Amino acid sequence: MIDSFDMKFLGLDELDDAMKALPDKTKDAVLKSVNLKLAKKFIVDRLRVEVAPYGERAVKSVKTTGSRSDKTAVIAGPTSSAFWVRYLDLGAVRETKGTIVGQDRIGPAIDSQIEPIALEWSNEVGNIIMQTIEKRIKSGERKLGLL
Repeated sequence: MIDSFDMKFLGLDELDDAMKALPDKTKDAVLKSVNLKLAKKFIVDRLRVEVAPYGERAVKSVKTTGSRSDKTAVIAGPTSSAFWVRYLDLGAVRETKGTIVGQDRIGPAIDSQIEPIALEWSNEVGNIIMQTIEKRIKSGERKLGLL
């Protein structure tokens, strides 16, 4: 488990100025898009490899979803359709049927991705945000018939 690490963000002022120029709804959509890309790349893809021994249904259950409380946040991991993955991973004690010994795959897989996500965010977030903004502009132009 990572206790702490130091990071320095370069170009944050320029990025902040560009984001302030956007309407709130667009800004939220751009940030959510960035978070979805990072969650898929670092959490979902890694977890699918880790839960593969649990079966194809477990692999298909690893997804990203939006947070209900924060418009820009995403949640990544096994969905409730594979609730049993948590028992296999963390273990369980059942009085009548014995014990399931946990395999502890999901937690360490997520913990190992914290620093890479932060580094990717600091190195590439500006590029990802600009690409997302450009896509949204082109999409808007298409809808308006300008392209």
